[in-house]
Amino acid sequence: MMYDFYPATFAVVYGVILFVLFLIRKFTRRRRNPFIFSALFALYLQCLFKFTMLPILVPLPGEELSMTDAVPWTQFIPFHWLFNGELNMRQIVGNFVLLIPLAFFIRRILGQQKRQHIQLKTFLCCAAVSAGIEVGQLLINVLTNYPNGVMDIDDFILNCAGAAAGVLLFGLLENRRCLKSQKQSCV
Repeated sequence: MMYDFYPATFAVVYGVILFVLFLIRKFTRRRRNPFIFSALFALYLQCLFKFTMLPILVPLPGEELSMTDAVPWTQFIPFHWLFNGELNMRQIVGNFVLLIPLAFFIRRILGQQKRQHIQLKTFLCCAAVSAGIEVGQLLINVLTNYPNGVMDIDDFILNCAGAAAGVLLFGLLENRRCLKSQKQSCV
């Protein structure tokens, strides 16, 4: 049996999320970010979940599928793809780019704070999300007893490198905006 976000399911789930976000905004007074920001952030998180966790394959009763017959559960050798000759540019670029938008969203959510603190907090949040993705993939494998994904240290390293690039890129864009507007209050 396979669980996945098909286009119709994806749209319905996103619609429910937007409705909940609308209700939260309507009945609370905290409105620091515009609704479109919340909607885009929810869409990004939903896409992140789809691309990193789905599809989930669950063997039906009676099927003799085992994790030991297929791919490994984990891969803890850093840069294994480099030393093993398994250079997959799509996976490398995808893992690097995956968390760049998250750095922008988190930076915007955290607001104005001292630059060193905000950059570190943003990076640590992104690293925690990356670690959560990898642990989530392992948990799905354990719960289904089927290889749906591999908990890979290379994915974590590339995700964190992308998050760091996102933090630096946001800082550069913010500096440029501050210089253009000639604000003295830019930190």
